[in-house]
Amino acid sequence: MQDPVEVKRKRTRRPPEMIAELIMEAERNQNQAAICRRENIQPNLFSRWKTKFKEAGVEGLKNLKRGRKPKNDPKVANLERELAQIKSAFVDQTVELQLLKKSVSSGYMET
Repeated sequence: MQDPVEVKRKRTRRPPEMIAELIMEAERNQNQAAICRRENIQPNLFSRWKTKFKEAGVEGLKNLKRGRKPKNDPKVANLERELAQIKSAFVDQTVELQLLKKSVSSGYMET
């Protein structure tokens, strides 16, 4: 006997308008499971789509995140905070230097 060959499902990117049509069809027919089977969609994914569609319509479906969510690295966040502080200090120093140059050129600081 041969081993059963595993069929790999191909992922399909559906445009938001198509997702909206599937959701409305499921609402009309009251048969979400049949649509999920027909379109090879996981029921939990379909439910997430449905929730987004009910909240914000087709625009809510356009804002769906695609792919993996980026991890928040604490080191990167710390470096970003430090960079913001350094930029702020640099701006303060630049302003102070410009004020000193103006006061020297106008003869304000005569001894």
